[in-house]
Amino acid sequence: TCILEPLSLPESPGGGAAVESCPYVPCIFCKECYLLAEQNQLLKHMIIEHKLVIADMKLVADFRRYILYWKKRFAEQPITDFCSVIKTNSEAPLEEQDNYFLLCDVLPEDRLLREQLQQKRLREILEQQQRERYDISFHSMCMFCDQEFTGNRYSSTIRLISSNCSAILNSPAPPYQSFNYSSTTSYTTQ
Repeated sequence: TCILEPLSLPESPGGGAAVESCPYVPCIFCKECYLLAEQNQLLKHMIIEHKLVIADMKLVADFRRYILYWKKRFAEQPITDFCSVIKTNSEAPLEEQDNYFLLCDVLPEDRLLREQLQQKRLREILEQQQRERYDISFHSMCMFCDQEFTGNRYSSTIRLISSNCSAILNSPAPPYQSFNYSSTTSYTTQ
């Protein structure tokens, strides 16, 4: 384990309810479900089968919670109360025209939901950082020597810096080496 690793965020932050930790995400309109990792397949399904387009999904902090929220809201009120209607083939005969529904953060409720999901995710990240800061079960090997670090990450980082930085900074720089590309595709040093 590298000492300079990123936060190790849990799959289900805060030990949420079983429903929230489910790996499947339902369609907003029907009984179809997709793995959370296949969110693009669900979005494709909703466009093709239900003509719902959700704008800027890459900016939604929690895809599953977002979808579950709108599934509940669309069960309570018609989709046209929330979405802009986009008519395609408007110059074609009526039977060839299609209405697509655009759900985006222009709707104040959608913007608020997206902001709340971002805030919740930020809180989860900060809580995880706090847990890691005080976690005394951290264990790692130094990346520069054979020293083993245990305790919390902060004290391990301080020990890493104090014991290795002076040695690294005071060591002579390696001699300049140039590499030539030969016709046999091997590298030679001069």
